[in-house]
Formats: sequence, structure tokens, C-alpha cells
Amino acid sequence: MSVKSFYLERAKFAYNEVIEFKKKHSDKCQSKFKSYSKSIPSYIKMNGLLATVAFINVKKGENSDNEKAYKGLYDITVKWLKETNFLNVDNEDLMASLVELSPSKYRDTSKYRDIEREVLSLFAWIRRFAEGELQEED
Repeated sequence: MSVKSFYLERAKFAYNEVIEFKKKHSDKCQSKFKSYSKSIPSYIKMNGLLATVAFINVKKGENSDNEKAYKGLYDITVKWLKETNFLNVDNEDLMASLVELSPSKYRDTSKYRDIEREVLSLFAWIRRFAEGELQEED
């Protein structure tokens, strides 16, 4: 697959996932999703992917709109990493997989950095589509 077609596949995936989230959730939940999709890339840049995933892992749940929004973003990220073979992981194993790849003086960190860059690229598209497609809270 060429770089250009991969870039377009990432965009298509993000668009489809944002639309699916929109169909299933309330305006308030959509507003939270939109807000978090803007802030998560900053968290990744400041704290690293592993720390950000740990934060999201604590916040995600299925009851409140906040939890649903975090869960949606988490699930989209895991789904993309699996579909593109960046990381062979189940939803519950993302943390463990990232810990195994995380930077240390004993291992090459290029795979971890590649995944971190890919997640940032995915969130660039999620953020764009969330801005255009999701509702604001009334």
C-alpha cells in the first residue's frame, strides 16, 4: 500500500468511526468526545503514549457521558492499531503491549515511537471529523 493510500485509509477509518459514535450517543456525549479528541494529542506529546493510555484506561467506562467518550476514543485507537497491524492487541491488552514496547535503555524504542506517531496521526483525523460532525452540548 502506498503512503498516500494509507493516509486516505486512515482518514476514511476515522470518519467512519466518528459517524458510528455519533449514531450511538447523545449530544452531551458527542460534545465530550469532541473535547477529548482535541486534548488527547497534547497529553501524548507532553506525557507520552503509555501515560496517556493509562489515563484514558482509568477514565473509560460505560455509564456517564465522560466515560463513554473516553471509551469510544480508546476503542477506536485499539481497533486502528489492530487493523493496520501496528500492534496485535485486544482492548484489554493495550497497556500491557505498550509497556512491553516502552522506551528503556535495554530495548529499541523505534516500534513504540512508530505507534505513538501513528496514534497522533489518527487523532488528527478524529479531531477534524469530530469538529465537523459531532454535536455541541446544549
